[in-house]
Order: sequence, then C-alpha cells, then structure tokens
Amino acid sequence: MNYQWLDEDEALRLCRSGDTAAYAVIVRRYQSEALRFTYLITGERGAAEDAAQDAFLDAYLHIRRYDPSRPFRPWLYKILSNAALKKRRKPQPQPLDDNTPSSADPHTEAVRDEQSATMQLALAQLPEAQRAALVLKYYSGFSENEIATITGANVGTVKSRLHYGKLALERIIRERYPWLANEYAASPLTLDKETVK
Repeated sequence: MNYQWLDEDEALRLCRSGDTAAYAVIVRRYQSEALRFTYLITGERGAAEDAAQDAFLDAYLHIRRYDPSRPFRPWLYKILSNAALKKRRKPQPQPLDDNTPSSADPHTEAVRDEQSATMQLALAQLPEAQRAALVLKYYSGFSENEIATITGANVGTVKSRLHYGKLALERIIRERYPWLANEYAASPLTLDKETVK
C-alpha cells in the first residue's frame, strides 16, 4: 500500500487496526507542530523532543481510545500537553532551529529572531496553565472549547487563564523587555509561527 497519499482519517483507521506504517503518516504530519508546541510549554529543546516523542508513543499505544467521530488534533494535543507538563523543568529557552529557508533580508530576520527569543523567554515566566492556554489559543489556533477539552478545565477557567495570561505576558514584556513594549502595545498579542519559532 502507498501510504504517501493517505488522508488523515484513513491513516487513523489503519492505525486503529494496528498498522504502524500508517501511524508514521500521522507522526510526519504533526511532528513539527508537536515539537513547537512542546517547546513552548517546556522551554527546553531536549525536554520538548522527549515530550513529543513520549506523546506520539502514548498516542499510538492508546489509539484505540481515540473516538473517530471527534477531531484527532485536540485528542493528540491533550496527550502532547500532558507529556510536556511532565517533562517541564526550570525553563532555559534555547532557539528552536527552523530549517525553512527565509526570503527576508538579514536585518529583518535578525529582528524576528530576537522577537522570537524574547517571546519564548517571556512565555517561560508565566504559570504553566496560563502558558499552555496562550500557546494553544494563539499559536496552535484552538478554540476555547477545544482548549478546555485538551486541558481538562472548564471553558470559564480557560477564558480566565487566557485573559490573565495575556495581561501577565504584556506586563512581563513591558517591564523586562521594554524595547518590545511599544510594538506589542500597538497591536494585540499574536503568537504565531513568525513570532514564536
């Protein structure tokens, strides 16, 4: 069978029947995204890699618990979130290598890299629950209901974590990284792949 062209639903169906090659399709599809997410939670590259690997193994071992009538991504992110929180040690953020070529000029790229590193440092200073909520919402694009499912919190708690986490992050940036304060004050907080590598 040619697994290269499998869509996610078919790959998951094959995984549930024990096909490890089909699971490799799922891992390839989510690997980069999973590593970025676990890095933003752990603040450490080695811990992030370990957490992502543990999560993919755990997801494979428990794939039969996945309900195919529901979206796979939030189910996987719940496992990723749990694995990252288990691996989290004292944050020592390191730039996460992104081997994608850039068309930006060197100055623009240097500014973006500095902003990314600063955002990683600022995020690492937030309480775990707020950091996870912000990363899930603004980086991974999950809704508040999906974040509640992933984290096991109710929607009101998620909204509170997002609100207070955003305020705390803005305060951290204003107090500790004042050179970025004007930029973040001028526009709402956005954590995207360009801001947080």
